Amino acid sequence: MRMVFSKYNTSAGRCVFITDTLGDIREAKEHETGIVACPWGFHTREMLEEGIPFRIVNKPADLSDAVADYFSKETH
Repeated sequence: MRMVFSKYNTSAGRCVFITDTLGDIREAKEHETGIVACPWGFHTREMLEEGIPFRIVNKPADLSDAVADYFSKETH
């Protein structure tokens, strides 16, 4: 993740990681990056919930609202 932040001249606080695995959620938390999880991929909703992401979305159409909600919060 640090490589991506460096390449795009950004920081963890300005990013949201969209993922379908619990391992990715754990890595994003280590870097203090926002997380939106998608249960239609590799891991089930129940498994993704263990990582306590900001939001779990059920369909791709919900991704943009989840990201907007994340950035509209005063503390993220």
